[in-house]
Amino acid sequence: MCYALLTETETVAPSGMELLPMIVLAVAAAVLLIAFFIGFAKGFRRIGWGGLVWVGAATAYFLLEHFLGAENPLLPTVQGFIADEITARFVASLAFALGCILAALLLYGVFSLLFRPRIKRVERNGDRFSVDENGIEYDDERKDYDDYETYRSRKMVVRKNCGKPNIFGRLLGGLFGAVNAAAVLATIGISALFIICATPLKEGALAGLFENEIMTLVMDYVFGYGFDFLLIGLVVKFARGGYKKGFIESLRTLIVGVGRLVGIAVAFWLPFSQFALPAEEGGVQIVHDFTAKCIDAATIMGLPETFAPIVGQLLAGLLLFVLVLLVFLLLNFILKTLAEGIEGVGFFRAIDGSLACVVYLVVGVAVCAIVGAAFYTVSAYGIFDVNTLLAGEGLSKKLIDCCGAYVQPALDNFKAMLSGLIPAA
Repeated sequence: MCYALLTETETVAPSGMELLPMIVLAVAAAVLLIAFFIGFAKGFRRIGWGGLVWVGAATAYFLLEHFLGAENPLLPTVQGFIADEITARFVASLAFALGCILAALLLYGVFSLLFRPRIKRVERNGDRFSVDENGIEYDDERKDYDDYETYRSRKMVVRKNCGKPNIFGRLLGGLFGAVNAAAVLATIGISALFIICATPLKEGALAGLFENEIMTLVMDYVFGYGFDFLLIGLVVKFARGGYKKGFIESLRTLIVGVGRLVGIAVAFWLPFSQFALPAEEGGVQIVHDFTAKCIDAATIMGLPETFAPIVGQLLAGLLLFVLVLLVFLLLNFILKTLAEGIEGVGFFRAIDGSLACVVYLVVGVAVCAIVGAAFYTVSAYGIFDVNTLLAGEGLSKKLIDCCGAYVQPALDNFKAMLSGLIPAA
C-alpha cells in the first residue's frame, strides 16, 4: 500500500521544467512589487515615464489593429503611391504605429510640462520686495547699483511641482514604476522565448517547459504581439532619446564626431588623389597648386628627388589636417553656443527637441528595417525560420515580408556572383 502511494506521488509530481513558469512568475511579481514601492516612495512626478509611453503606444496600436481588422483604412491611400502590395500593407501599418507613438510622445510632453518638477528664476515683484514694514517704498536699486545688488539679486527661485507627493501621486507613482518594470521584464522574457524557440532547445533540454498550460497561453501572446511590442519599444527609445538630446546638439555630435574623422581622412587622402593632378589631367587646380607648393618646399629642404614628392604630399596632408581641425573647432563652438542658448529658452527648446524627436523616429524605423532584413536573411539561408515565431499579420510579419521583397533580389545577385567566381566541380 505504501509502495503504491509513493509510486502515485512520483507520477503526479511536476518536473522542474513544469515548475519553471511558476517560479518565473513569482520572481516577476516580486520585481513588480519592488518597483511599485519605489514608485510609491517617489511619486509619479519623479518616477520615469519611459515604460508607460512604450506600453501606451503599443497598446494603442494593438487596439487599432484589432478593431479595424485586416483592412487598414490607410491602405487605399498608400496604394495610390506604392504599387507593390506587400510594401503598401507594411507602410499602412507602420503609419498607424508611428501615429500611436507620436500621440504617446505628445501626451508625454504635455504631462511632463504640467506635472514634472521645475525650477526657474523670475523677477521679484510684490509689496514685500518694494515696501518696508512701515509702508515706505524702497528706492529702485537699479538706479543706484553697487556690490550689494549682486548679493541681493532682483530674481528669485520659483519651484513648481516640487512638494511632497500626496497619496494619489504616490499610488500613480507606484503604478508607473510597475509599468516601467513590466516593460523591461517583457523585453527580457520575449527575447528569451524567441531565442529558445529558434534553437533546438525547444525540442531538447527545455521541451518540458512548453507542456505547462501557462506557457501555452503566454506563447500565443508572444507569437502574436511580442515582436511588434519590441519594435515599437525600439522606435520609442530612439524618439525619446532624440527629444532629450535635441536637434542642434545631435547635429553637433554628428558633425564634430563623425565629420571630423571623415575630414581628417580626406585631408591626408586629397594630396595623393587624382584631385592633386593638374587641371588638364582631371585634377582640381587649387588642390594641385597647394600640393605642388608643398612638394617644392620639401625639395628646397634638400631632400632627395625620390622622397621629396612623398614628403611634400604628407606635408600638404598635415597642413590640411590642421585646417580641418580649426574648422571643426569653430563649428563645435558655434553649435555648442547655439545649443546652450536654445536650452535656456523653453519655446525654442521644445521646437528643437520635437525636430530631433522626428529625426530620431526615422532613425529608429531604419534600425527596425535593418533588423527585419537580418531576420529575413537568416531565414532565407535556413539558419532558422522566423515566420514560425510570428503568428498572424502583425507589423513585424509585414516588415519581414517587405524586407524580403528587396533583400531577396540582392541575395540572388550575390549567389549568382559567387557562382561565377567559384568554378563548378
